[in-house]
Amino acid sequence: PWNASPRAAIAWAGSTGARALAIDATAPATRPRNLDRSARRDLAASMRRSELASAGVDLFIPPEHFIDDAHADRAVSAVLQGIELARELAGTGTGSGEACLSIALPAEPPAGVISTINTEAGRLGVIVADHAPRDPGAAPSEDAHSIGIGVDPAVLLREKLDPVAVLTRAGDRLGAIRLSDASAFGRCPVDAEGSRLDVHAYAIAAATVGARFITLDLRGVADQDEAARGTLALWRDATALPGL
Repeated sequence: PWNASPRAAIAWAGSTGARALAIDATAPATRPRNLDRSARRDLAASMRRSELASAGVDLFIPPEHFIDDAHADRAVSAVLQGIELARELAGTGTGSGEACLSIALPAEPPAGVISTINTEAGRLGVIVADHAPRDPGAAPSEDAHSIGIGVDPAVLLREKLDPVAVLTRAGDRLGAIRLSDASAFGRCPVDAEGSRLDVHAYAIAAATVGARFITLDLRGVADQDEAARGTLALWRDATALPGL
């Protein structure tokens, strides 16, 4: 579905029964630096027509770009533009959306990178969720109060970490939650044969921490339409109250 125009892709997302959408800021048609004011208004209008709130903005550029002299400035600039787009889209669609930017930082990002990103996120009231696999119990940097923990089960499972444990231990540092799965061969549809995520335990953990939006992550999944509709139905069953 994402090979189509942004307007068509948004309409598709609305047709699946999702209530919100996270925009991919790495796609050429929705890259912040390529979106002028008119294009951003059109993006917001398309989301409203499809009755979708904004679940934030995704900007998954390679983590090593933040520490590579040839790419660092461009990577940080892209993040700052993504923060601005997340703030603009937060009020679009059905109800109030989420002012959140999802990224993946390197294991030891330069202090200057963290400070710059944190300052801009704090200024605009945006949470930056770092989806790199790391110990949620580690002490946060004093310069990173606007950078929270992003929970992506597929990434955590790849690193032999328990998504349920990471989610429940994140505490007030939790930035964003994704719904994804992985087998021994990589990312796969949630609950597919060979997948490793305990969907019901993850649903309980998400409810316990009071998650507002849980973003279904379709990266690396072959049939995204089938996966989206099937996973949304599965998630509704997992989160339904008994007897209702």
